[in-house]
Amino acid sequence: MDRAAMALAKLKVKNIRFDTGLGCKPKFTAEDVAAALAGTETGPYYLALAKYTGDLPARLALETTVMCYLGDHIKNKKLLSDGEYAALHHYTHCLVRNVEPYRITDIDRQKCKVWHQLVRLLVDHAVIDHRCPKCNGTGNGKRYPVGRDFAYKPCTRCGGSTRVRPSNRSNARFLGVTHPTWAEKYEPVYRDLYPMLAIWEQHAFKHLSQQLFSRIDHQIGEALRAC
Repeated sequence: MDRAAMALAKLKVKNIRFDTGLGCKPKFTAEDVAAALAGTETGPYYLALAKYTGDLPARLALETTVMCYLGDHIKNKKLLSDGEYAALHHYTHCLVRNVEPYRITDIDRQKCKVWHQLVRLLVDHAVIDHRCPKCNGTGNGKRYPVGRDFAYKPCTRCGGSTRVRPSNRSNARFLGVTHPTWAEKYEPVYRDLYPMLAIWEQHAFKHLSQQLFSRIDHQIGEALRAC
């Protein structure tokens, strides 16, 4: 269980036991997470809600939020022509309003859908737990003796990082483009925007931690007043 999930679990302390030693992983409802995240910013809010509850509307809202940031990034980097950017802006505007884009050509619509797929890829990699299947997320490989104890070599699949990210070729297939096109046009944007999602998750964890400590302080205060 990662730190943010543990913070959420402790906020739901009435329903979760930590003394079993079984490494329990609680299930959170959208209401639980939304209540714990009240007051945080839009990006971290929808990211945590989508990640810890699997809430589909939150995931779609996260995609829309990232799509808006993508448009700003493309504009600042001047990655598209004025016409292409205008088409992407219109596509994003219609996505926010949940209507079909109507003022762009079929060719521009197809190009916008590829950018939308890039956003879905970013959201997938931020929300889905890509646990290494070989070491089951432990990061440990073969065990070897060290004196009277044992140690582990790093997992040969994930290198000890505990996670396995999809390959560039699978990312290209997800977007429906060739590997060279992915590497030249889309991967740089992916690398620029993914750290933003990591920061959003850190912000969500910080907010959840503050909520946890506030809850503990309140419980201690109640206990002291009862003495």
